[in-house]
Amino acid sequence: MGSQTTEVEQVIVERNIMLGIDLIAPRNVAGSNREFSRIARRTYGLDPVKAALHARVARAYGDRRDITSRLNWAALIRQGFEERVLAGERVAANDIRRARLRP
Repeated sequence: MGSQTTEVEQVIVERNIMLGIDLIAPRNVAGSNREFSRIARRTYGLDPVKAALHARVARAYGDRRDITSRLNWAALIRQGFEERVLAGERVAANDIRRARLRP
């Protein structure tokens, strides 16, 4: 993988960000984490950790097509590659794997 994602990866990113955008409103309305967990499970069939992750990434990158079009979902979750992408650097699969290994 180079600096551009494949079509399949792009579809996954777009689908996950749209889901995250849908989860932002219930997250803001929920009075507690427990209530948000129930909403995420009941409405979307997601475990609360995954739901919160989708909402977090959507908040950070929902309107950043310049970033989301160049990184796959794993890299967006890691959230350490934004500066490199904007600087025009190439972010490769090995970079993402190495980042996963770091604490």
